Amino acid sequence: MSGNIMVNQYTPVRKVNKHLIYTPRPIPPTQSILSELSKKSLFSAIDISKAYQQLPLKGDKIGIITEFGVFRFTRLPYGLASAPYWWGEFIQTIINKVNVKSTSVIRYYYDDIVIASNDATEHFAVIHSLFEQLDLHGLTVSESKLQLSQTTIHFLGYNISKDRLAIDDEKIKTIQNWKLPTDKEGIVKFIGFVN
Repeated sequence: MSGNIMVNQYTPVRKVNKHLIYTPRPIPPTQSILSELSKKSLFSAIDISKAYQQLPLKGDKIGIITEFGVFRFTRLPYGLASAPYWWGEFIQTIINKVNVKSTSVIRYYYDDIVIASNDATEHFAVIHSLFEQLDLHGLTVSESKLQLSQTTIHFLGYNISKDRLAIDDEKIKTIQNWKLPTDKEGIVKFIGFVN
């Protein structure tokens, strides 16, 4: 061995998950989010890149014991059953600090954040406040997925505009081209996708 230790980004945490104690955080149903958004006329969608891996962990929260010693995570790893809970708590805390007027809404769905407004000036103020909070907490966004100040956005597999929700054409094509499931796992995947 050359002295370098290679650690795979994927860490099996199934055994750890069995021993976790946490309260699951419910995510609002997609349809209620979409319905609320479609009442607005101006939209922005922001994707937090590698969201879980941007959430800092303090102290000795999670570690892996190996023959080389104990390695402690400094960021939340993927696959941890409590990850959605901790991410939800973290991102909701950030969103609560954003200056939002009563005519705008800001919602998150895992690593996606959407802002919807009826007033352009207010919309820009909310975007500015959100980016200040994201920067303050050291979060980075996926520039290639940014949709800022649009009258129609793509969000959660839908095209959203004022008073209109439409399933995204790409999602329809994917469903039409989906191979017929032949086992339980395939059926579960399909149902999860179309839901």
